[in-house]
Amino acid sequence: GLVRVMDIQAVYFVAVGLAIAVTVCSAVVLYKLDGHIAHSAAGAVHRVDTETAETGGVVLPVYALIVPLLTVIILQGAESTRTVYLSLVTFQLFKDASIAPAMFGVTAAAELITMGLLGSLAAKIGEKYAIAFGAVVGGLTFMIMAFAQSLPVLYASQLVYAIFVAAL
Repeated sequence: GLVRVMDIQAVYFVAVGLAIAVTVCSAVVLYKLDGHIAHSAAGAVHRVDTETAETGGVVLPVYALIVPLLTVIILQGAESTRTVYLSLVTFQLFKDASIAPAMFGVTAAAELITMGLLGSLAAKIGEKYAIAFGAVVGGLTFMIMAFAQSLPVLYASQLVYAIFVAAL
């Protein structure tokens, strides 16, 4: 019993660690990207090169393209593995894997609401902050699930998880 619980908790802790690492890396890249764009825009005013000034293009560093792509892949991976681990958790804790589809339904219904709310939040505070907020909430959800031993807490974590999915 205890070994199995520790194995599932280890999976959740890895997911939390990945979510935190992705959030930090994404924040660093987004701030560097903002600085790079601001610097490029300021330099474009003083630039004599008319060909680049006419196109209005901004040259981005490679990491500004690769890191967000890796971020989305990791976050999508966390989202897609939920179909497996949530069934395993409900089976291990409650000896009934049929609880998981009901939890998926709760999350899907909550996503419809949270997507609109997160969209309006993003309009107010900016997309970067809304995405970072969603990633932190995703990490919080995995932390809740790592310690959850009751069915109501697991259902509540799915409501919180909807915010993560909406940001994703």
